[in-house]
Amino acid sequence: MVRRSLGAALWSLVGLFACFLGGLSALVGTGAGRGLLGRIAARVVAGAIDGHITVANISGPLLTGMTLTDVNVYGPDSGVVAALPRVELSYSPFDFAAGRVVLQEVHLTRPVINLVQHKNRRLNLEDLLRLGRPSTGPQTPPALVLLRNVSIDDGTVVLRLQSTPAPQDSALEIEPAGADGRWRIRRFEHVDGRFASLRLSSPAARGIRADVQSLAVGITDPRVRITDLTGRITVVGDSLDADVSRLRLPASAVSVRGQVRWPHDTMLYALDVRADSATLGDVGFLDPRFAKAAVMRGRVGVRSHGGRVLEVRLDPLALRDGTGTLTGKVTAITAADSGLVALRQADLMAQDFSLEFARPFMDTLPFAGRLTGHTVADGPLSDLDLQ
Repeated sequence: MVRRSLGAALWSLVGLFACFLGGLSALVGTGAGRGLLGRIAARVVAGAIDGHITVANISGPLLTGMTLTDVNVYGPDSGVVAALPRVELSYSPFDFAAGRVVLQEVHLTRPVINLVQHKNRRLNLEDLLRLGRPSTGPQTPPALVLLRNVSIDDGTVVLRLQSTPAPQDSALEIEPAGADGRWRIRRFEHVDGRFASLRLSSPAARGIRADVQSLAVGITDPRVRITDLTGRITVVGDSLDADVSRLRLPASAVSVRGQVRWPHDTMLYALDVRADSATLGDVGFLDPRFAKAAVMRGRVGVRSHGGRVLEVRLDPLALRDGTGTLTGKVTAITAADSGLVALRQADLMAQDFSLEFARPFMDTLPFAGRLTGHTVADGPLSDLDLQ
């Protein structure tokens, strides 16, 4: 009797669930039903952000996915954070019912993302997603906003960061912002990417995390073209952590681990790079005096000492410039206003290596020609101990 009653109860539950799905399918087949579900979804999204969203048109089955056109996402200051001409989504309605914004697939066509840092140093995206607010009592944890299987075709990201006047401003894109300070603008153009997941907010972890399967983008400041990137990137406040197993530039292939921070107007680096093959012309933004055709292999450690001094350690180093080669190790110290100022523990073996490679970095170089042999150097360039 008990077994029969349990079986009847289970079949009743299955029947009720089937009726529920059938009723929901019938509901989304009507204009009123679509409108109702659209309002429910909008309410769930609105509960996860500060701001509002406008949508010109919704199509698709709605129960498990939809296609949106001309979507605009506005922050709490009414500024446009994202303009999305076409968005294709798939999802489980049970995630929305549980108050989670979890999308199983997202396809964005020609999206434009505007990231703005206000004078209080907060990004508009942080305000939109309620991230990192100062505590004023009991805090409601941020909602889970997780996008899986994200693809982006021909996107654009415009990044406006606070900036104070500097001598190199004439070579940069600067925009006055009135009472909100002034911005240095960096553009990320023709973004084509595939992401296994993109976590925008979470009640259990801080920051934005992207698990990148492939990414190609052109950057205007510094001017560089990334043809492929694979790895994990996490942004928390004013810092970016990278664990990038593959980073390809037009003529280079490297991997990168470490952190970049940008407190105030300063970029601070703590990076370890393995270069399988790096053509120096691809990284001319680091120093335009590099010989563009030279190719480097080895490991590079980049460390900032404050906002002015940068230490670059190359160990091991294998550099080819034309027919000449240079191998060994060296640590170079550069200053923001002076360029290369010192060498530390340089121990190098040259084979038919042109001295013209070094000339742009030195005020005077009383030699010309090609170098073969062992060189040891240490100290400031003004008083270099050279053997």
